[in-house]
Amino acid sequence: NGRWIAGPTSGRYDENGRWLAGAPNGHRDANGVWIADAQTGYYDTNGRWRAGPVAGYYDASGRWYATSYGYYDSQGMWHTNGVERNAAAGYYDRNGQWVDGAPNGYYDSNGRWIAAALDADASGYYDSNGRWVPASANGYYDPDGRWIASAASGYYNTDGRWVAGPTSGRYDANGRWIAGAPNGRRDTNGVWIADAQTGYYNNGRWVPGSVAGFYDAGGRWHMTSATTQAWQTISARRANLAQRIDTGERNGSLTRSEARRLRADFTNLISLESRYRRNGLTNAERRDLDRRFDALSVRIRDERHDDSDRNWQPINQRQNMLDNRIDAGVRNGRLNRNEATGLRAEFREIEQVEARYRRDGLSYEERRDLDRRFDRLTSQLQAALDDNDRRRG
Repeated sequence: NGRWIAGPTSGRYDENGRWLAGAPNGHRDANGVWIADAQTGYYDTNGRWRAGPVAGYYDASGRWYATSYGYYDSQGMWHTNGVERNAAAGYYDRNGQWVDGAPNGYYDSNGRWIAAALDADASGYYDSNGRWVPASANGYYDPDGRWIASAASGYYNTDGRWVAGPTSGRYDANGRWIAGAPNGRRDTNGVWIADAQTGYYNNGRWVPGSVAGFYDAGGRWHMTSATTQAWQTISARRANLAQRIDTGERNGSLTRSEARRLRADFTNLISLESRYRRNGLTNAERRDLDRRFDALSVRIRDERHDDSDRNWQPINQRQNMLDNRIDAGVRNGRLNRNEATGLRAEFREIEQVEARYRRDGLSYEERRDLDRRFDRLTSQLQAALDDNDRRRG
């Protein structure tokens, strides 16, 4: 119901905003360091679920504090967050991968990221609502999913002077800025397609001609290839996603059951697109399909454990280390026999859980669950050792 329930807990939200108590929200890398996964969304101050890859945290009162600038969806369109200045640490690219720092470049018409090497202060700007926008974006989605078209970090006036500040509009053929005028159109699928620009300013002089590019926040022109493309149907994206699943299954980074579930979910997504198209695909339905596809793409990344999980140590291989610590604690009087018996019994329970998980192939989520259980057991062991030290001291 979007109500904050205060009190210590552990878990994560699914892509629909449901709380999964006890579910791990990260994974361990090859060095055993815990890496938090991208969150699938957040609840705003009105209790509404905002879907999409985000980074941040809730304070003790349930207020969300974003630490990411925003994210690119699978079409390379920017979704902005309400992040406080100096609080953001990075963003998520169109594949759901975390990138440190603010976006500094753009996606070309083939979906390739082209780095722009702009100064940090010139790579983007804050709009009138305090939301960060890349300078290269010709528009963006706000946290409510509304498309803000013809966005710009500033404009050149008729004297050829740069006027910095968030605005929207376009230039006519003579270099005159027309505030609020659209610089593109929507295609039949409701996707915003930017028009070719009629020229650009170079050192305050208007250079006419059809061009593609953007001004950074300091008013410098950067020539690009076209940065937008027609919306791609879900079925047209099959090849790339199927290749990622097939590769994961072949190299062992996805189990057979994981690959089967991912393919089934993609088939369901294609069916949903077909239902939407019966009465014409609306822009809201297109955004919903993009969101679902992005979430599925992130799941493939999360469930593929690749090199880091090839170094994963099975629970039974950790027994000697744990036994040695327990035995040493009993010998030096830091543990009594009842405590040692209880700890070994909990370890056997974790071994039994691992055996159950292995019947259908050990998934990435199951490995993370076993790590969490083992970490909790070692924490209990250390707490018992420390508690007995305090009593003896």
